[in-house]
Order: sequence, then structure tokens, then C-alpha cells
Amino acid sequence: MRRGSTLLPMVVLGAAAAALLITVGVGPRAFTKAQRGPGRALGDADLVSIYTAWMASPYEHMFEGAGQPAGNLPYGVFMGGIGGIMRYGGVAEAAAKHLKIKQRGFYDLSPVEKLSKLAIYKRRSTTLKDFSRYNATLIRWGHQNLIPAPGLKIGGNSCQQLYDGIFARFFRLMTESYLLLRGDKKLRKEQRAYLRAMKRRGFDGINYLQRRYAGDLRDYSTSRNGTNFTPPMAVGFWIRRSVDKTDTELWTGLQKLMRQYDLTWWSALQQRVRGKSKSKSKSKSKSKGKSKSKDGAKQPRPRTRRTKRRE
Repeated sequence: MRRGSTLLPMVVLGAAAAALLITVGVGPRAFTKAQRGPGRALGDADLVSIYTAWMASPYEHMFEGAGQPAGNLPYGVFMGGIGGIMRYGGVAEAAAKHLKIKQRGFYDLSPVEKLSKLAIYKRRSTTLKDFSRYNATLIRWGHQNLIPAPGLKIGGNSCQQLYDGIFARFFRLMTESYLLLRGDKKLRKEQRAYLRAMKRRGFDGINYLQRRYAGDLRDYSTSRNGTNFTPPMAVGFWIRRSVDKTDTELWTGLQKLMRQYDLTWWSALQQRVRGKSKSKSKSKSKSKGKSKSKDGAKQPRPRTRRTKRRE
């Protein structure tokens, strides 16, 4: 595996094992420790150390082209998801290397807690019948400390170049999947449906999500091979985060990231979303008007001609 470097997706570190509005364009170095809130304050040197370690030896099949270099970049497009970044890319391992401590095995995320000085979980689950609940304070720490300035150089590439060439698909999918739930799919409704399905015998989360959201976000469609992050998986991430109430903090961080790294795409997406919302409002108004004219519906009172009263 070729040694390289990358932009570490902060939103994932904030979620800590499962993607999410401070002043636009302000990097983490602009905050004082008090403004950052709880947790360890990080600077550019810390970020360079962590991000460089992340790409020392990630699982090559998380990238398009099986980890082969793409132009001047160390890897192709990142096709993995949250687990790929946290475990197979090795966020915890990168944090351990930075802190010069030992990681106690593949599943040990304690180096992340030592790096942040914050707990990862509100409640941890190790069963397939449930999922872990994460600490929103850790996520806030993530988007206040772990988003590097786009011009920061990591291994010869700026973070902006690394975002454009490797990580744009991941963050755009995370953005559009959340907006899908907030708009067409109605987040709370989908949350209730997911929790009901979880109680059924033999529930399989991946299969449930695939059946329910197979036709959504086709621009990001990819094969299910045990590594690729599909649109239904992204939707499932947001549903679970809405249950533990970390989705709002993740969305705050994700919006900040998109404004710094992908403003043109983000602005076009916002216009598209607003356009859909307006057309829906118009169609609702029309349908209301039609329903009032149906038989049995309340009709408007006819106007009566008023005559002037003589003095």
C-alpha cells in the first residue's frame, strides 16, 4: 500500500463509529479554548499529524481503483462509509499514533476519547438488535476542531485537493441523504418505521434500508460488496442519529464543511431544494382550492348589493 495523506472527515470522528453554523470560512485555529467548548483544542500541527497517519495503510478496497493513485492524489474516490473511516481507515489508530499511545486492538476507540478528552458514547450497544447512542458534545468538538483550512497542505496536497478528488462523493451523499429525510421522506415518520421494524424477529438493518430506499439518490448508487457505502446506508445513518438526537449537531458540522469546501455545489443544491419546496406549496394551494369547490363543501357567501342609506 502506497503511503499517502488525506482530509480526515471530522463529522465521522464526531460520530465516533457509525458523517454533519459557525462563521463561514473560519478554520479551527481562529477559536480560543473557551469558544471551542469542552475537549482538547487542536491546531494545524495536530491535524497534519492525525490526517497523515490516517492514510498510512487504509483498506485499499474502500477506494475506487482498489487504492491505486489517481493523478497526483494518493487514492481514487472514497467509496466507503462511516465504518470505513473509523475502523478500516483507522481514526482510532491515527489518534493513537499522534498521542504516542497503544491501541488495544482493532475495535478499541479509546484513543479518540483520549484525543478529545470526551466520551464517545452516551450508551454503547454491542448487539445487532440495537445501536449505540453517541455523545453530541464530542460531535460539537469535532466540527470545532477537526475541519482543517482548505489550503492546509497534507503530504504535498492541499485539503481542498484531497476533498475534491477523494472525499466529495461521501460528503455530498451525506448531505443529500439528510435533506431527503427532512423533505420527501419526513424524518420522524421514517424514524418510527425503523424502530418498529427493529422489533421484528430476524430484523436485518441493511436489507430493510435497501428495500425501503432502493430508488432514492440514484446519482450515488453503487454495488453492495461489503465495503461500498450506498444511499440506503447513508439514510440509515441519519435515522439512527435522529434517535440519539445527534443529527442536529452533525448537520451543523456538515453545513460548515460544505460551505468551506464545496460552496458552488452546496449553493446549487440549496436552490434546487427551495425550488421543490415552492412547487409543493403551490400544488397544495391548488388542491385546497379544488377541494373547496366540491359538492357538499362550504361555498363562499354571495355578495349582496348595498344601497346607500338616505340621510
